[in-house]
Amino acid sequence: WALYALYMGQRKRMVVALLLALLCKENIGLVVFMIGLYLIFFERDWKWGIPVALVGVTWLLAVSLWVVPALAQPKTEGAALYPQLGVFCLEGESYGEILANVLREPGVLVGRIFDSEALLALLRIAIPVGLILPFLASDWLLMIVPSLLYMLASCLGSMHRLESWYLAEALPGLFAAVAVGL
Repeated sequence: WALYALYMGQRKRMVVALLLALLCKENIGLVVFMIGLYLIFFERDWKWGIPVALVGVTWLLAVSLWVVPALAQPKTEGAALYPQLGVFCLEGESYGEILANVLREPGVLVGRIFDSEALLALLRIAIPVGLILPFLASDWLLMIVPSLLYMLASCLGSMHRLESWYLAEALPGLFAAVAVGL
């Protein structure tokens, strides 16, 4: 609904739909952030783009750093990290340690994004909609890049399929890119 409203230029409906989408999954904030950037850079709509981007990134950080850890059952006493960090197989007991490890060895995380399993995952996404069709509206396709990187950086094979539903958030953007392109 949000993407349709974006296409039709109905900003208020788009915002309502994006707010509803944010309630569905914690990392939808990435998609909302990218829609805000799309509005800023491709439609030159600063009035709507900046607030949408800020809401997306704020939601992503707030839910990931405070809400989900507060609601999750900690595996160990005093654990206060985002529990889904386990899907990236990152070492560290705090966000600072994890960030330091990633900065010290970025090749570990980046290497996963471009390994053979990740390329297969990209093929699984592109084949059902045709390899060429999504590129007809490449500006719309850019909205799903952070979600794809998030999915591909995982060390769990199930993240590369609909099985874990992480790929599902990219599908509306992918299908919208095809529709707008056509």
